[in-house]
Amino acid sequence: MLLLEPSLLKVRLGEVVSPEPEEVLLDSSLFNVRVGVVVSPEPEEVLFEVEEVVVPQKTYSIIVASSPNAKNAELAIKELSRKMKADYEVVEGDRRFRIAIETYDNANDANLALERIQQIFSDAWIYVH
Repeated sequence: MLLLEPSLLKVRLGEVVSPEPEEVLLDSSLFNVRVGVVVSPEPEEVLFEVEEVVVPQKTYSIIVASSPNAKNAELAIKELSRKMKADYEVVEGDRRFRIAIETYDNANDANLALERIQQIFSDAWIYVH
C-alpha cells in the first residue's frame, strides 16, 4: 500500500460520515481515508483534514488456467504441475478461480516473466487485481 502525506481534502457531505476509516471515491479511484478534524464546514461541502490516504496497489498475476469453481481449479493445478513444477496459486475474482503461476507488484516485471512463461503455457496472460 502507498501512504500519501497528510493533506486537506474536500469531500461532499455524506461521503464521509465518521472519524473511522471510510472508502471514498476520488478521481474515479477508491481510497481508504481516515478523517481527522473538521476544518471548515460549508452548506454542501465539508473540508476535512486527512490524516492518511491509502492507495491500493495493483497486483499482476500470470494466469495459466481458469475455472468456474474451486474444486476444478485444484484439479487443474495437479494437471499443470505435471507440465511444470511451480507454486501455483488460485486467485479468486469476478466469479472465476484463476490459476496464477507467478505474481508481481509491477507491470514491467510481469511482462518480462510472461514472455518466458508463454514458451511453456502459450495461452498465459496477465490478470491485474
